[in-house]
Amino acid sequence: MNFFGTDGIRGLANAHPLTPEFAMRITFAAVKTLRRHYKSPKDDGFILIGSDTRRSSAMLIYAAGAAAMSAGLDVVNLDIVPTSGISYAVKKLGAAFAIMISASHNPYQDNGIKIFGPDGYKLSDEIEAEIEKELFDETGDRPTGEAVGRIKKAGSFLVDPVTEYAEYVASLIEKGPGAAKKKLKIAIDGANGAASPLIRKIFDSRFNLELINCTPDGKNINFNCGSTHMDHLVKIVKESGANLGIAFDGDADRALFVDEHGSVVDGDQVIAMLAIDMKERGALKNNLVVTTVMSNLGFINSMKKNNIDIITTTVGDRNVLSEMLRRGGIIGGEQSGHILMLDKNHTGDGLITAVSVLNVMKRSGKKLSELAKCVQKYPQILINVPVSKDKNLYKSDADVVAEIKSAEERFLNRGRVLIRPSGTENLVRVMIEGENKTEITNAAEDIAAKIREKLG
Repeated sequence: MNFFGTDGIRGLANAHPLTPEFAMRITFAAVKTLRRHYKSPKDDGFILIGSDTRRSSAMLIYAAGAAAMSAGLDVVNLDIVPTSGISYAVKKLGAAFAIMISASHNPYQDNGIKIFGPDGYKLSDEIEAEIEKELFDETGDRPTGEAVGRIKKAGSFLVDPVTEYAEYVASLIEKGPGAAKKKLKIAIDGANGAASPLIRKIFDSRFNLELINCTPDGKNINFNCGSTHMDHLVKIVKESGANLGIAFDGDADRALFVDEHGSVVDGDQVIAMLAIDMKERGALKNNLVVTTVMSNLGFINSMKKNNIDIITTTVGDRNVLSEMLRRGGIIGGEQSGHILMLDKNHTGDGLITAVSVLNVMKRSGKKLSELAKCVQKYPQILINVPVSKDKNLYKSDADVVAEIKSAEERFLNRGRVLIRPSGTENLVRVMIEGENKTEITNAAEDIAAKIREKLG
């Protein structure tokens, strides 16, 4: 595909393909394609559109909304909402489909388009490919008169959809047995993103909160904050004596954690502790966890130790989702903090992940550092190499291939070498895992240098 990557369409806002004109094309093509794949919307059918807090989001929301109305659908603008919130709402409200305007953890200058079907799931590769085929097809009738779509106010629903999602997440917080004990103190980094308006609504009544980076201004989303910049949260947890820290990314579809000592707890550790807890309670459907090839060897060893079956996929939470649906799993995700719990929502949900970790802490009586010990992590080095040429050319460059093969031979049976192009940026990711941090760092830097030399 030319435009859709591992998580929708993403790039520099107001530059091709993230222009208003292209957002209109994508939306109109999506209407035609999804009408074929799902039951055709009724005359009063509607779609949902929402966004994170980027300055450019309104530009793309109004463009996508205009195209949907031109195709005969009403449009409900949810404004600022987590990606997981729009996934929850599209099925709950019976919308034809939903569009999320977000570039997730990218800087504010970028933006993106993610599309969810009426079932709440992200679209398959096959459907996205069909949408791309429709992009420049100008045929097809446009409704006129009363058949043209309109703006439908979110207030026309009995309960505001974003508020309803927040109340649902809050309802998942389990109450402790017996008399209430002292509230846990939690430091939360909202990444100045979509979770910012909801954090107090969800957590304030049950926990003692210390909030940072929850004042979005359109430009500060993900800027030195959130799940991709954990240093500030680590400092706050240590200085405030918090029991743990939670960091979301810009659209709150991922969450990472900091334990009471200031150590970062990643997605592998979170998936492991949740899966082990579910197995102990008899709730781990099909005894299965689905993760990606980026998962740490320590995670794999932990699952084997606990007799939990593992399926690995290529990188991308959509790939994890596809395998979960095919195999009947209910928990899976990525080391980055994208965690799917299909018994609770249809996509990666950072807020539900946070609630689930807090529930395990309460249920077990253990600190986060104790729970995280279920994974004994192998040293892992990841280098993101920006390239100016086609990011896939490393696969055919003889010198780069030779450097990679040399590393693979060196770490055979005692580590892993994984080189892959980013699905959302013009990068090649170099990951090596092994027992000796210095050795894997040197090997990764050698590969990265060769890629820069040949593709930079």
